[in-house]
Amino acid sequence: MADEIIIVVTQEDWEKSGSKFPAYGKHNIEVIECGWETIGKSIKFVVEITDGPDQGKTGKIVGGATAGNTWKTREILDNLDVPYKFGKNGLSFKTSDVEGQKGVGLWTEETGKKGGVGEEVKYPKLTAILPEGTEIEE
Repeated sequence: MADEIIIVVTQEDWEKSGSKFPAYGKHNIEVIECGWETIGKSIKFVVEITDGPDQGKTGKIVGGATAGNTWKTREILDNLDVPYKFGKNGLSFKTSDVEGQKGVGLWTEETGKKGGVGEEVKYPKLTAILPEGTEIEE
């Protein structure tokens, strides 16, 4: 058996390597994308962590866009202070008013099947976007 193992990696890559998932808890974020997840049914909000060891990692949260399923979308728009209005066709807001907004993302522990069918695994998932300035525990 070999007495030495060599991993082909630079020191820089070694030091910045980590999980693709952010740590559980709250992180300062910026919304980088807002649009339809499923046209007429759900809206996606894609965020990027803006500081700390998980800076640059992203997450996505989806809110409903049909009667009776809009509570998460309303919560996100309200927490980001995004203006919206009601007209004859329903509620409207501009994605440009969402993208670039800063807030605090909350990643909680979720359970799912590895690859959708395999063993059960736990992973962090973005479950809320809170107002900017919401206290982050270290």
